[in-house]
Amino acid sequence: MKEALFTNYSLLCQTPTEDDKIYYWTNIKKLIPIFDEILKPFASSKILSWQHFEKLKWLKSIQSYQSSASKAPTGGCIDWNHENLEKTFTTYLNDKAFHYYIWNNQNGKPGIQIKEKSLNPKGYISHIITVIFGDRNKLIRDKNVDWYNRVTDFRFQIQHYANQFSELGINQIIDISFRQNYLSDYERDEIVKHIFNLVHGKFHYKRMDIDHKCSFIETYEKAYFIETENLQKWVQI
Repeated sequence: MKEALFTNYSLLCQTPTEDDKIYYWTNIKKLIPIFDEILKPFASSKILSWQHFEKLKWLKSIQSYQSSASKAPTGGCIDWNHENLEKTFTTYLNDKAFHYYIWNNQNGKPGIQIKEKSLNPKGYISHIITVIFGDRNKLIRDKNVDWYNRVTDFRFQIQHYANQFSELGINQIIDISFRQNYLSDYERDEIVKHIFNLVHGKFHYKRMDIDHKCSFIETYEKAYFIETENLQKWVQI
C-alpha cells in the first residue's frame, strides 16, 4: 500500500514581464527535461489546462472592460507528451493581448483599450490553471472523482493568479506536490530548487507530512489567507 503522506512546495514568483510567465511555451519548455525525469517511472502522466475566451466591452465611463468568459477547448485531461504540452501552451496562448492588459492593471497602470483584435473570434485568451500530474499506478476514469481531484504521486500546478500576493511583489504562483515515498527528501528538494530558478522564484516554501486526504490542496496561499493556523507548518527554504 502506498504511503499516505505528501510533501508540498509553494513557489511564489516575480517575473520581470508578462512574457516571462510560465504558461507561455517559450518558458514552460525549459522545464521539459525536469518533467521527463520525474514522470519517467510513472504508468500514467497527464496534462489538464483551463483557459478562457474573454469577450470584452469597453466601458468609457470607468475606463475599463466588462468581460464575459467561455471555456476554451484544451482537450480535457490529455496524456503527457511533448507534443500535447506544446499544443496546450500554443493553440491559444500566442494571443497575449488580454494578459498584457491585466499585467498593466496589476502594476497600477491606467486602463488602456486593447488595440489588437483577438486572434480567435470567440475572444481574447486568458490562462486560468494548468496541471501536470502523474502516478506510478495506471490511472483509470473514475465517475466518483474527476481528473483534477485525483490524489497522485506527483503534481505540478500553475495556479490562477489574481494579484493576491501583490504586496510581496509576487505575480505568479506554482504549487508542487510529491508523495513522500516517491524519491528522497533531498532529491525532491533539488528538483524543486531547479524549477524555482527557472520560473523567477522569489519565495520558496515547503511543508512535509501532509495527509493524503488534503494533499495537493494544501498550499502556502491557503495557509496565508484562509487556514492561518497552518502557516507555521510552512518552512521558507
